[in-house]
Amino acid sequence: MRYGRVIAGLIALIASTSTVSAQTQGTVEVEPFGSITHLDHITSQKWPDNLGAGGSVGYFVANRWEVALSGEGRTWNLPVDNLYAHLIYNIPFAKHGTFSVGAGVVRGLVHQQHTDTVPVLHPGSNPTPPNCSPILTGQANAEWIHCPYYTAAVEHSEPIGSEWGPSGIVSVRYGTWIGVKVSGLYNYFPDPQAQYIGRAGVSIEFGGHHAAKPNQDSLLAVWTAQDRTRLAIVVYRERCDSVRKALAQAQAALQAHLAQDSIDALVILDTPVHFDFDKSEIRTNDATLLDEKIVIFQKYPTINILITGNTDLHGSFAYNDRLGLRRAASVRAYLIAHGVDANRITVESHGKRNPVINSLDDNASRINRRDEFKVVVAE
Repeated sequence: MRYGRVIAGLIALIASTSTVSAQTQGTVEVEPFGSITHLDHITSQKWPDNLGAGGSVGYFVANRWEVALSGEGRTWNLPVDNLYAHLIYNIPFAKHGTFSVGAGVVRGLVHQQHTDTVPVLHPGSNPTPPNCSPILTGQANAEWIHCPYYTAAVEHSEPIGSEWGPSGIVSVRYGTWIGVKVSGLYNYFPDPQAQYIGRAGVSIEFGGHHAAKPNQDSLLAVWTAQDRTRLAIVVYRERCDSVRKALAQAQAALQAHLAQDSIDALVILDTPVHFDFDKSEIRTNDATLLDEKIVIFQKYPTINILITGNTDLHGSFAYNDRLGLRRAASVRAYLIAHGVDANRITVESHGKRNPVINSLDDNASRINRRDEFKVVVAE
């Protein structure tokens, strides 16, 4: 039960970690692991003699490219050990997964298999005859003298030296800075002798060079007021250009009613008026612009107009909807007071939903506080 809690806690720790594993240049990976080994041409390998343990240290020489040094030891009749050097490429998958494939070299202890014939006490000799004397005491199958016995073939292996050979590794890792890693290795020695090795361990990554993500707010913070004003003017001009293009259809309809010089009149009708912060009163310079619009209304009686009130991004949606409607109504009242038929004017409010510049900057706010005009040609 205690080990179950430890394993469950480890899984929860890995699953709850939100930082993505780096695996960038300079990252270091440390992995303690357990292993299980199968050696070709040796048939008497038994559980748990083929189990072992080891460790690995890797360094990312470039993004996703890792140089790993590792070693492992086992016991199977005699100690066995391998030392590795691998170049590994890591491929991310899912949210926190990594698939790795690599190749390198291995220095391993090479074994040679032997079959010996030894005398074994016959199972029927019980109790032990008084004249029997054990030669190999302390072993399960001891050789006895002056006892009934039979011969048996026993396979075992002996180390005959160390050799170098090629090695391949395939791994799957899941986790962030700490994760679970499972690997499979294939080693080949010219003896010939091949090894198939499985590993399972805990991988820990730290260090690395993390590229800072550009922050739009931090970039805007270093701009001067003049830079922001220039940006606002550029964006506003682009917005006006897009509005003029959208009025192309209305311009075509106006050609049937207006003379060739009416294009200037259409630009005047399309030009917005602006307001002070949280105000709906018409300013003096905007009143002059409205007077120019009134002249065009009087000259072309088939033109109707839709006035849309807009606000800056300060305040709630509900408040700005009301403020935008008051601004549109204020302009409508001015036009009616100067002789324009009320039936030719429609008003609506977009509040703060349709800014020219999506910013709380003072220059942007001055441009966003406006009434826009859409020309409608009567049937």
